[in-house]
Amino acid sequence: MLYLVVTFCWCGSVLFEGNMDFVETKCRSQGNKRCEFEGYTDIKGSLLETMVKRVFDAVGFETKENVKINDYEIDILAKYLDYAVAIVCKEKTSGGLVVKNLIREWSGKNKVINTDKILLAIDGKIKSSDIKLAREKGMIIWSKEEVQKLLDQAEEKEEVLTDILDRLNIETKK
Repeated sequence: MLYLVVTFCWCGSVLFEGNMDFVETKCRSQGNKRCEFEGYTDIKGSLLETMVKRVFDAVGFETKENVKINDYEIDILAKYLDYAVAIVCKEKTSGGLVVKNLIREWSGKNKVINTDKILLAIDGKIKSSDIKLAREKGMIIWSKEEVQKLLDQAEEKEEVLTDILDRLNIETKK
């Protein structure tokens, strides 16, 4: 019997793949190069949390994980200038997560924690009605694919920073 081993790199791509006799150990997103995120082991939590944190770190936000504010735990608190963004990362399973309920829950929680913006990062299908509801509540939803795209572009720091600030409706003085 053969066992397939698949491990993911911190950047989200496949790092190790093979069976018990052979394991490939290069980051596929970087080809034969070493991944710039290799060894980024100070992150706890899901792969999605890791990816989101790397995006915000790469463009100059100050980030903290598992922050408690008034008894509510935030997966990632990202700060830029005077703006604070509470980031909640959820992996949507077939029957487990109802995004509209999550939006309502965090809209209420933000009245207590009072951050400038709530960002929901969802690994799963997001309905257009969920995006609309989030906008109405002053929140932002990113899919895992959007996070991966930003992570892939992170070396273009200024461009990605501008894109993120625009998405979060954060205006900065220039």
